[in-house]
Amino acid sequence: MVTLKALIINAPADLRDALDQVRGKVALIQHIAAFRRRRYITRDAKRQDVFDDIEIFYNPDRKHTNNGMPSPVDHEIKHQRMNEAGV
Repeated sequence: MVTLKALIINAPADLRDALDQVRGKVALIQHIAAFRRRRYITRDAKRQDVFDDIEIFYNPDRKHTNNGMPSPVDHEIKHQRMNEAGV
């Protein structure tokens, strides 16, 4: 009997990547839903929780396909160098 885990392990790399992306999106959707259900006593507690979530889920090294593939960090470094050069 072939298990689902065995099928995933033996699947082509691009299929495994697609499955990983789906898993990540499902986890993010579940996290957002749980985040929206939380109740806070003060605005500062909510603000701190939002800040923590951004720090956890935002990946500054992730490449962005809509602007030529630089990560946000690479993009900032490029513009800083251009500003220093007077461009």
